[in-house]
Amino acid sequence: MENKNRNGALRKLTDRDTRGLIRFVKANRRKSLNEITNVFNQVRTLSVSKHTVQRKLYSEGYHRRVIRKYIRIREVNWKNRLAWCRANRRKTVYSYWKRVIFSVECKVDIGLDHCVFVWRKVGKSYLPCCLGTPPTPKIS
Repeated sequence: MENKNRNGALRKLTDRDTRGLIRFVKANRRKSLNEITNVFNQVRTLSVSKHTVQRKLYSEGYHRRVIRKYIRIREVNWKNRLAWCRANRRKTVYSYWKRVIFSVECKVDIGLDHCVFVWRKVGKSYLPCCLGTPPTPKIS
């Protein structure tokens, strides 16, 4: 009796291991690859390298991306801005808007040069778990 020809080495991660890895990454999106690998290896009997974990995450569609940021506006200001926009949306360019000067509010942090990364799929950048600050409450 002869052995069958096989292509490549056996897989280190089973489907169950992959589901557990994805579940952990979804719960801890901001963890680094080293932290994910260490926690993942503590649960399993056979340890895997961080490159194996990274390849599995990439094959499942998860990549390390810079976090999207929300503009921080208090709920009171949010409601006031919305009310102002609704009240002024019908004004014409010639009668009103030529006299208005717009400015952009921004906050500048000098000296802070750190990026926050999250594990996410393509097109999922605006999920609440993938954003920098909690979302503003919905206004009806």
